[in-house]
Amino acid sequence: MKRAKICVLIFSILSVLWTGYIFHNSTENGEVSNHRSEQIAEQIEAVVGTENLPTVGKTEQSWNAWIRKAAHGFEFALLGVCVGGLLIGLYLCRGRWYLGSALFAVLLVGVSDEFIQGFFERTDSVKDVLLDFSAGAAPLLIISAVFALVMVQKKTAKRKALKF
Repeated sequence: MKRAKICVLIFSILSVLWTGYIFHNSTENGEVSNHRSEQIAEQIEAVVGTENLPTVGKTEQSWNAWIRKAAHGFEFALLGVCVGGLLIGLYLCRGRWYLGSALFAVLLVGVSDEFIQGFFERTDSVKDVLLDFSAGAAPLLIISAVFALVMVQKKTAKRKALKF
């Protein structure tokens, strides 16, 4: 039980810190964010070579936009992992699975992220909310499925042990 409480504490702190990081990125000026993704695009092109890159669109802007969307997805996938760890800790402490609340929390962060961007000369988009939520929900659902399988196997093993 003590380990579960430590797990809840650690993943709560990680979730809050990562949410803060996401919100910090939302407050950056669009030009700063765009410059950072252009630098990453240039590094990828240097390693892979421009002739080997898939065609994302008709301009370099679209490749840059793809990198920005991938970064959004990555941020929210990590948030989903942090919230998933919190979800497991809460289950071990309280014996209840709060998947709906966890999914709502990820959605709330995604909506808030886009809302914040509207105040800092950046575009806010419903598409980004869907991307953010999907990227955050995927690890949560995977963690839930794996954890459920582990719990079923433990119960099955206990039943088999009791039969002997």
